[in-house]
Amino acid sequence: WSATVRFCSSALLLGAAITLGFFVTYSETLVYFDSALENFLGQVRKPFAANVLLVITTLSQPSWILGCGLGLALVTLLTGGRRSALLLGTSPVLAVCVASLIKLIFTRPRPDLVAIAQEAGFSFPSNHVAVATAFFMSLIVWVWRSTAERRIRVLCGSLGVSLIMLVAYSRVYLGFHYLTDTLGGILVGLGTWAIATTVSGHMNLPEKLPKNFALLCSVLTIGGIVAAATQLAPRSLKFVSPLVVK
Repeated sequence: WSATVRFCSSALLLGAAITLGFFVTYSETLVYFDSALENFLGQVRKPFAANVLLVITTLSQPSWILGCGLGLALVTLLTGGRRSALLLGTSPVLAVCVASLIKLIFTRPRPDLVAIAQEAGFSFPSNHVAVATAFFMSLIVWVWRSTAERRIRVLCGSLGVSLIMLVAYSRVYLGFHYLTDTLGGILVGLGTWAIATTVSGHMNLPEKLPKNFALLCSVLTIGGIVAAATQLAPRSLKFVSPLVVK
């Protein structure tokens, strides 16, 4: 596809996310559907499933995914994959920025259902899902650019899409988000991923990094991952009960 078509596709996806935001804000029918689904999931929630999904949703913290994206971008850049490095490094960052901006526009409160843990911030769209979508879709493109083996491409694509769906389901099942929040997150993630894919595919970057600059990037990336792990992730969840759900 041409760059124009890709940019138009990303604009349509982001526009669809914003349109959905208006619907979940002003449509009583959609709000009722979201609330009914949350109440149903709250009634059928099982301890084992809740604990497994709690681990998944914790590992999909935006801070962790951003750190992984920057780390993979650096590794890819040092091995010569300049376009994929730009994609892996910018796609999740762009997703979290756009999702956070949309949150401020609609200021939708989180579900009032008692969840496994309390989370601050607004509900629509889901930052977890938006960043996970952008990151895993970028990984799929990276693999497709790196190998022509059909089975590897299909396996990576299936695994990436499955992980996106699993993260989205965990957010709804645990009561952190409404279903429409995760749909909005997927739309934002796809839109920002399309932008990053287009930009990374049409930029001329240097063949190699200077050795000193590469070393500096390595130190900064490792420091950023450590900071995200020790500061950002623990503060985003405040557990209101033990890990095991009764």
